[in-house]
Amino acid sequence: MAARDGSDLFLPLKAALVGVVALWDIWDVCCLICRETFRSKLFQRTVEAKAEFTKLESKLVAFKVIAEAYQVEPGVLDESLQMRLKALVR
Repeated sequence: MAARDGSDLFLPLKAALVGVVALWDIWDVCCLICRETFRSKLFQRTVEAKAEFTKLESKLVAFKVIAEAYQVEPGVLDESLQMRLKALVR
């Protein structure tokens, strides 16, 4: 730091700046570690979320295939599903 290096004429200022610069260095290292940890966790959670969405998508596709196999009159499947969902809630 230029202020620390150029403060040879006033030793108390130099002593204070040495401590401040040391604190800045520690702060920079802490911020770097926090950023890298956050990025790593964010990437991991993004991958996990994508995997969960892929599972959900495959389940929805399977449900669609099953539902298309049972082409019934409108409202009949709705009543049947509602009854089964009510049973699951209990």
